[in-house]
Amino acid sequence: MAILRNDHLSLEILYSYFDTGWIHYDISCRWRDVPILNPALFWDDHLVPPDRKGIISACDLDRCSLLPLLHEAIYFGKSGVWYSLPPAVAIAVYANEISPFDPEELEESISWHRSSSSSDPDPRSTRELRSLKRPIEILVGVDTGTFNHSDGYSEEGACFRLRLTTDQLRTFYEDLRAEYDTFCREHEIDNYLRDRRNADD
Repeated sequence: MAILRNDHLSLEILYSYFDTGWIHYDISCRWRDVPILNPALFWDDHLVPPDRKGIISACDLDRCSLLPLLHEAIYFGKSGVWYSLPPAVAIAVYANEISPFDPEELEESISWHRSSSSSDPDPRSTRELRSLKRPIEILVGVDTGTFNHSDGYSEEGACFRLRLTTDQLRTFYEDLRAEYDTFCREHEIDNYLRDRRNADD
């Protein structure tokens, strides 16, 4: 399991199993190692062993598409969003960019609206310079489709936020990549994908 931790907040991701092309994840958002979301909210809570209560089940097809997103953020400063399949979870990475919850966004918006003179400098013009020192932010969205008595995926739900240094995210990325490499070997994913391509040909 790879754990992204900042103070007492943590995001945990585990490659749980592989089934006919589908990579299954166990994802958990925790405060002091306790699930932030009530485990009883999830429709599959009765299927989860006691030591894994509070996990969010998510999937990817064929390959882990989260790793490339993290790599781009760490080494190229690119922001992006990863969606599980189906869209139970979304992980947005803001690298060198203002996130929707950044307090500077509100402050600059208020300043801009209060400005009554066209000669006043637009406070947003300094964003690019300040972004060089900006921490990386990760937002984890959990869709209501994962909850009990839901009518399906809604693009609404709970959101979990982490502010990190690049080094923290790099360590997490390297841990997750190592676990993925092991997961691929154990489940012979490369062989599976090669055999499927051959069969398609």
